[in-house]
Amino acid sequence: MVRVAVIAQFLSVSLLAQNVNTVDLIPTVNAPYSSIGFGEMSSLNYVSSLAMGGLSAAYNDPFNLNILNPASLAYLRSTSFEVGLKFKHSTFQEKDITNQNWTGNLSHLALGFPLINPINEAVDRKEPKLGLGMYFGLQPYSEIGYSIGQRINSGKITSASNLYKGSGGTYLFSFGNAFRYKSFAVGVRIGRIFGEETSNKRIEIDSFDNAFNTELTNKYQLSAWTWNFGLQYTIQLKETNFSTSRLILGFYGDSQADFNIEGTQFYYAESYAGSIDTVKYEENLSKNGRLPSAWTGGITYENIGKLRIGLEFGIGNWSQYRNELKPDQLANSSRWAFGIEWVPNIGSFNSYWEKVRYRGGFYTRKDPRVVAGEQLREMGITIGAGFPLVLPRQQVSFVNLAVQMGTIGDSSILRERFIKLNLGFTLNDNTWFYKRKFN
Repeated sequence: MVRVAVIAQFLSVSLLAQNVNTVDLIPTVNAPYSSIGFGEMSSLNYVSSLAMGGLSAAYNDPFNLNILNPASLAYLRSTSFEVGLKFKHSTFQEKDITNQNWTGNLSHLALGFPLINPINEAVDRKEPKLGLGMYFGLQPYSEIGYSIGQRINSGKITSASNLYKGSGGTYLFSFGNAFRYKSFAVGVRIGRIFGEETSNKRIEIDSFDNAFNTELTNKYQLSAWTWNFGLQYTIQLKETNFSTSRLILGFYGDSQADFNIEGTQFYYAESYAGSIDTVKYEENLSKNGRLPSAWTGGITYENIGKLRIGLEFGIGNWSQYRNELKPDQLANSSRWAFGIEWVPNIGSFNSYWEKVRYRGGFYTRKDPRVVAGEQLREMGITIGAGFPLVLPRQQVSFVNLAVQMGTIGDSSILRERFIKLNLGFTLNDNTWFYKRKFN
């Protein structure tokens, strides 16, 4: 069943046993569609790959993290500490009604490192056949934030206002490990999803002076364990003193995750005089739900230090989604993405801009949420860059920038046009686990 509180076309309300007609609906917060399902799902991409259309399956980098496919951790050549920020400007349009707002948040905190230091291999003159990587990270997993007013008329006698509000969200704390032997890498990520959400529905009858207003509030905590696994296989195409090219095949899958809901439900009626009559109060509420499985596969061509270009496809089995507290029916999702990265001259001595990593991409996806019988669609393009910073001891770090521009929804229901600015700081250090030798 589709959630109420998003747009007029899928609100069906009965008042005093008469048909009602919606005449006004104005979204006022950042994510009206977050009232449906699990909310607005946050991207788990970090900024470097986000600028490339969100490539993840066949993406790995020695200095930037990719946690979506944990197998990529085995290719790390330096300890990386990453911090990300995100900002979003949205324009909502439903027929002739528009609204705009800005939002912002911390997008991720993460620490990843190789367990075999590449300096040791260079000193010992060994070919790096083995790779071990690990990471810890914390980031938003889903977000809920909406405040919608709906004006309802029922003939000439009764009018009412429905007010829907929701806030909160969930976070993901995760740990990943990866192993690589020669050209094959495998990795596993284990995570804990946790958070708190509040939803509120209030009905105010305007046309009767002595009418009771009613309000239903749900406040609950949610928790779940989740895990995924990933594979990457590298095919060497060409290797000379001046260039090395390769093809990367990647795949990862996310498991189903059962989650628990514990909270409180409060339902009361408020008289015109301000007195409150509690209709229902239930604490220690316990419900269950299920997040779906998903998989993503992709291919990337890379001329190391010069060019990277990739394509991927993924499916989310959201028809498996269950939530006993909010029994929404979702549809399976899918996503296509294309990305490219280009470095003019990574070894340039006299031009900083020739060492910058320029990135771009686009994506299209079917969102699992269904509105008025139609599955939401999202399309977007991405552009960005990785700005290298040389720190003491010649450690190379990056300031990564990604800009997303796209739309979701339809003007006949509710269309959101958005611009997202993502800023990431990656600090690298290759002296961890370095075994110093003295002659």
